[in-house]
Amino acid sequence: MKRFKAAQVLTASFVISAGYWVCLYFYFIDFVNHSSYLTLFFSRILFFGWLFYYVVAYYCGRNYERFKQFLHNNWMLIVIGTAVSLGVVQYIYHSGLLTRVTSARFDLIPYTVFFFFLSFYLVSKVKQTPKWVVTISEYSFGIYLLHPFVQTVFSRRLAITSMTEIQYVIVQLLAGIVIPIVMIYFVSKWRYGTFIVGKSGGRKKKVTDRYEQSRAA
Repeated sequence: MKRFKAAQVLTASFVISAGYWVCLYFYFIDFVNHSSYLTLFFSRILFFGWLFYYVVAYYCGRNYERFKQFLHNNWMLIVIGTAVSLGVVQYIYHSGLLTRVTSARFDLIPYTVFFFFLSFYLVSKVKQTPKWVVTISEYSFGIYLLHPFVQTVFSRRLAITSMTEIQYVIVQLLAGIVIPIVMIYFVSKWRYGTFIVGKSGGRKKKVTDRYEQSRAA
């Protein structure tokens, strides 16, 4: 990737990712929906739809100091970009153009990147990591592993029609974090729990302590 300009690589990867999701949901989705395996394969296993995220992360990490300076100099544009891209997602969903609630959507690509930039900028201003953030970090792998299962169960059990969109998002967000943490806590007590949900809680304390020391330095 060093042989090409960053703008060229970013543009090409964005076109590939956005184009992949557009083709999938507007041309091939009827075919894919006939098989749960095909749905999983085309929306999760193939990396084309996620390529742009990896490229952005690569350049942010490779040029970390410049990236932080970029956020500092352009924070207002990032706030506006986050708001506008969120508005686009809402418009596309409520217009009926694309109503699938999934992260595998072409309109989520700009919003995800802008939101990441905004979150990174805000977090960089925090001098000490809050304890609740550390707790979530310690259980992050298990949360990632279990949240789809928990949220699917909740979506099928909840009276969705009686809830507003904001209420539904809040409930699913809390359920997708809190319940996996509780499940991980008890599973990790089992002798072989680490092999199922990964290391968590006190087992990651040393790593967390080193992270805090590096931030303080």
